[in-house]
Amino acid sequence: MRAPSRTVQNARRLRRDMSLPELLLWDCLRAGRLEGLRFRRQHAIGAYVLDFYCPAARLAVELDGVHHDFEGQMRHDNRRDDWLRREGIRVLRIAASDILDRHLFEGVLRVIAQMAATGIVPEGYESPRSASDAAPPPPPSAVPLPRKRGRIEGAAGRDGISSPAKRGVRRTGEASDSPQGTMRSMVEGALFPATEATPSPNREDFP
Repeated sequence: MRAPSRTVQNARRLRRDMSLPELLLWDCLRAGRLEGLRFRRQHAIGAYVLDFYCPAARLAVELDGVHHDFEGQMRHDNRRDDWLRREGIRVLRIAASDILDRHLFEGVLRVIAQMAATGIVPEGYESPRSASDAAPPPPPSAVPLPRKRGRIEGAAGRDGISSPAKRGVRRTGEASDSPQGTMRSMVEGALFPATEATPSPNREDFP
């Protein structure tokens, strides 16, 4: 189905302004990297732009941020999904926060692959729309990312010990690698220089 030129232009703009979760997922879907399935990003169809679309499976994958939990947006999403289903396109909605969670990301890819292959959502999977009793996912900008190769500051070490020294946290509660913590340590060192403890005098030293 051909899309109006206005929708096509909107799709091109969205490709240039993809969010972090979209970029991470696209890196795993592009060039048939997921089970050989071919996906398109920001695909224009009718009046809508799909986040990701697999033509062979007629599957649309939508990443939902926190704004999709508002009532007005949910009504719009429901109308959009109903229209796509009438066109023979299945819709799989995934919380954007799941893409940023390395423990959930692999499961998300399995769900997409199974949905594309069988058309059936795996048992036990809940989309953001059906999990009404769960707390809404945080926006991508509110999800903290690890500073160094997947290690989160404050996590326990390999031996399971989580001491202030291993967490990189000073006893004053400030991070030692932060500019404030570094400046404070410099000031403390200048005002209160470390001195070696002097031994107490013995009685033999006095006449």
